Amino acid sequence: MLSKLLYVLLLSTSTATWAQAMPARWNELMKLVRTEVEMLEKANKKGDEVHYRLLELYSERLKLVLERENKSFMDAKDAKKHNTKEAYFTESLRQYMVVRNFGEELLKKYPDSKRRGAMYYTLALNSRDFGRDKRTESYLLSALKLIQHGTLLRHHAETSLADFYYNEKRFKEAVGYYEKVTKNEEDEWLPKHMLNLGWCYMKSDRNDDAIEALKKGYFLSVKGGRYVDIREQVLQNLAPFFVFGNRVNDGREFYIKNEKDPIPYMLSLAKRSADKGHGKETETILSSMQEIITDRSLPQHQEDLILYELDFWRTYKRWDEHLVSSQKLLSLHKRDAALAKDKKLVKQKDDGVEKVRSVAGFLQIKTAKDMRKGTDEYSARDLTRTVAYFNLLRELDADRKDEYAYFIGETYYAVERFNDAGVAYHLALEDSKLKPDTARQRKILNSLLALTGEEHLPKKQNQELLAYTYENHVTIFPKDDMSHQIYPKLFQLHRSEDRDEAAVSALERYHQNYAADLTKQQDLMKALMDDFIKTKKVLKITHWIGEFKKGFLKFDGKTIENTEIILGQILFVTAQDSVKKGDRAEALRIFAEVYKTTIYPSKVRALAGIHAADLELDLARPAAAIPWIEKSLELLTL
Repeated sequence: MLSKLLYVLLLSTSTATWAQAMPARWNELMKLVRTEVEMLEKANKKGDEVHYRLLELYSERLKLVLERENKSFMDAKDAKKHNTKEAYFTESLRQYMVVRNFGEELLKKYPDSKRRGAMYYTLALNSRDFGRDKRTESYLLSALKLIQHGTLLRHHAETSLADFYYNEKRFKEAVGYYEKVTKNEEDEWLPKHMLNLGWCYMKSDRNDDAIEALKKGYFLSVKGGRYVDIREQVLQNLAPFFVFGNRVNDGREFYIKNEKDPIPYMLSLAKRSADKGHGKETETILSSMQEIITDRSLPQHQEDLILYELDFWRTYKRWDEHLVSSQKLLSLHKRDAALAKDKKLVKQKDDGVEKVRSVAGFLQIKTAKDMRKGTDEYSARDLTRTVAYFNLLRELDADRKDEYAYFIGETYYAVERFNDAGVAYHLALEDSKLKPDTARQRKILNSLLALTGEEHLPKKQNQELLAYTYENHVTIFPKDDMSHQIYPKLFQLHRSEDRDEAAVSALERYHQNYAADLTKQQDLMKALMDDFIKTKKVLKITHWIGEFKKGFLKFDGKTIENTEIILGQILFVTAQDSVKKGDRAEALRIFAEVYKTTIYPSKVRALAGIHAADLELDLARPAAAIPWIEKSLELLTL
C-alpha cells in the first residue's frame, strides 16, 4: 500500500503544474528530494525511521510544489485570476491529501514508534501550511502528548501551537504555551515570541504584563547576538500598549530614555493617546518632542510634529494653540527656502497648507454664523483669528495670496465691516496682478462691484473705490458683457469728478472695443465738451477741436464748425465786456492775444483780427486797422 502511494506521489503530478519555469535553486532542491526518495524506496527494509524520513521528504516536495504554484499565480496576467485562484493550487492540495493519508497510515502501522510525536508534528505543519482540513490543532495536541519535555522538538511544537492560537485569536489559550516557549532563552526568535505573548496579554486584559513582555522583547533585540532583531516592531507596538494600559507618560519616558531618535515612536504614542481622549498627556508628549528635536538636533522631524499638532489642536478646538502651530509651520517653510535642495525640511507642503486653510475656512463660516446670531463678542474673537490665518496663508501659500486677501474681504463683509472689506478686496486685486488668475480676478471684481453698489461706504470713499473697480474691470476684461456696461459709467464717473483726461481715456478704450457704439460715444464726448464750454475752458475746447479735425470719433464738419463758433463766442465775450465798459484798449489787447495764439483755429483767429480792425477804426486809427484786415484775410484763405 505504501509503495503504491509513493508511486502516485512521484509520478502523478499534473502537466500544467510543471509548465512554469523555475529558478535553478528550485530545480536543484527538487532533484535532491527525488534522489533521496528513490534511494529510500529501494531499501529492502523500511522501518519507522525510513518511513518517517519519507514523510519528511514528501512534505519537502509538497512545499516545492506550492512554491511553483505561487509563482505561476503571481506571474499570471489574467485580470480575473483572483476570482479563479483555487485553480492555480489544485496540485498542492491533491498532493497534500496524499501525504496526509501516508502519514496517518504510518501512525497506524507503527503504534509504538518513538517517531510518532514527530509524525504528528509534521502532519500538523502540513495541515497549517497546505491543507484546508482544520486538523492543525488536533495534530499538535497529539504530538505534545508524545514528545518528551525538554526537547527541541517539543519547544517547536509548543511554539507552533502558541502561534496557531494567536493567529486564531484564541489569546487566552495561546498565553500558556507562549509562557512555556519564552522560558527557552536559546531560541533566536525569543523577541518575536515575547511580542506575541504581549499581544495575548493585552487581549486578555493583562496590560502591565503585556508592556513588560514587549519591553523584554525590545531589550533582547537591543542585545543582538543570537536573537532576531525585531526592535522596530516592538517600538511601534508599544505605543498602543502604553495607551491601553493607561501608562502614556511611562511610554513617553521609555522612548526618550532608550532611543536616540524617539520622535517617530513618540508621534505614534501621541496619536493613539489623543484618540483615546488623553489630551493632557498628549500635550506633554508634543512638548517633549519639540524639546528633543531642538536638543538632539533632529530637524528632519519638525514638519511631522507640526502637522500632527495642527490635527491635535483642531480636534480639541484649541484655536489659539492651532494658530501658534500654524506660525511654526510658516517659520519652517521660510527656513526651508534658505536651505540647499538636498537638505530641505518641508516634504508635505500641500498637506500643511490644507490643514491651515481648512481651519481658516471653518472659522470664517463660524464667524459669519455667529454674527447672524448676534453673538458679537464671540464672533469678534473668531474674526481676529480668521484674518490672522488668512494673512499667514498669504505668506505660506504665496501663489494664492490674492485669494486669501479676497477671503479676508469676504470675512469683513460678512460682519459688516465694509471699510475693511474694501481695503482687503483692493489688496486682493493688486496681488492678483502678480500672477493673474482670471477666475479669481472676476470674483474679486464682482465683490467690489457689490460693495460699491450697495453704497455702505462714505460717498467720497465709495466713488474712489468704484472708479478703481471700473478701471480695473475694463483693463482686465476689456471686452465682455459687464465691461460693455461699465465703459459709459466709468466715463460719467470721471466726468463728475472733473477728471476729463481719465474720462476721455475710458471713452477711447470704449471705442476701441465697441466701435459700433459710435453714436453713444459721440454723445458722451459732446457732454464733456459742454462742460468745457460752460466753464469756458478755451484751451481744452481748442485742443479737442484739433483732435476732431484729425478724426477722433469721426465727428462731422458741421459739428466741428459749430464748436469753433462757440469757442470764438467764448473768447469774444470777455473782449466785448471790456468794450461795454468803455475800455477799448483792453478789448483790443484781448483780440490781439487771440490772433497771436496759433493753437486756436484759423477762423477764430481771423475773426479776432477783424474785431481788432473794428476797434482801431472806432479809435480813429484807420492806418492801424488796415494790417489787421490783411492778416485776417490771409487766415481765411488758408
